[in-house]
Amino acid sequence: LRSRFVTLLRAMVKDSSVEQVAARLSAPVSAPKPWRSHVANYVAGGLAGAGVDAVLFPIDTIKTRMQAKKTVGKAAKGRSLYSGFAINGVGSFLSAGMFFVLYESSKRRFADAFGIQPASRHVSPDDDHAKQSSQASSSSAVAAAMVHMSGAAVADLGACSIRVPFEVLKQRLQANLHANTWQAAVSVHRTYGWRGFFAGFSSTVAREIPFDAAEFAMYEYLKGLRLRHKRLAWRQQQHAQGGDLSAAAPFDVRTLSALESGALGAVAGGFAAGLTTPLDVVKTRLMLQTVPRGHPEYYAGVRDCLTRLLREEGATAIFKGIGPRMAWISLGGSIFFGIYETVRKHLDFD
Repeated sequence: LRSRFVTLLRAMVKDSSVEQVAARLSAPVSAPKPWRSHVANYVAGGLAGAGVDAVLFPIDTIKTRMQAKKTVGKAAKGRSLYSGFAINGVGSFLSAGMFFVLYESSKRRFADAFGIQPASRHVSPDDDHAKQSSQASSSSAVAAAMVHMSGAAVADLGACSIRVPFEVLKQRLQANLHANTWQAAVSVHRTYGWRGFFAGFSSTVAREIPFDAAEFAMYEYLKGLRLRHKRLAWRQQQHAQGGDLSAAAPFDVRTLSALESGALGAVAGGFAAGLTTPLDVVKTRLMLQTVPRGHPEYYAGVRDCLTRLLREEGATAIFKGIGPRMAWISLGGSIFFGIYETVRKHLDFD
């Protein structure tokens, strides 16, 4: 034991100053465990996702029935707007939780790759960092946006793998194609096999990646602006009152409130929702197919579905449901980011 201790000291002293050795000796014995942060991200994201759907599910049902074929939409008319609510709640919690675990972890990795310092979840940068940010070149701003967009893209691939099977069952119940979840699952498996539970996976990913890339890049940018503005206003107030400018800013200055997070989320979500509506229409059509492969009305994939929609129903068909979708996601973004930021702060193990 003594020889190991001596070897450790020699390794620490080698090529190090006295201050560096002292800092290493005074460092905590055990570093924060990453799994705690992952648990917090999963719980906060899951609750946020489930909370959004609990409040806004009827709007999503209306949108789904508008985007479905006319025969399906007429059959579902007058039915409950909460058809598929339970199965969707489970899927929302599981997929949203996984999304934020992957997003936060991959965001840090991409930040290292781009050579920039990622902003924390809810704490504003210090004064030196704020000055550097204000003087940063446009290339640095692009790199920061790329970090958030790349992180969202990676997170979507993992989250959609969980979400799509639940989404298939939910939309079939919303369209009144089946009486309950079990019948929907049996019908999908009997007609299309296990692949049927991933119908529309490619269109979902193609929709979610640009949507979340735009939404999260904009949200993170707006959040950074708001936090810097709050920090500057506090420092100006401290200066006017003769306060200590070196003191740490109060918690409410260093964080976003639920109202602030919700407002920024609504702006980011509504804009991204409008841009990706055509992909959402294609995804809905693929998921609501009832004819077998080889049938003249069967959509072979994203390209085939989009081409036939434009040819048979016109350009307006790919924007069906844009109003409810933007309303749903704007309100959803407000609730989602408000819940996530609030819960995440209370579960912060970092």
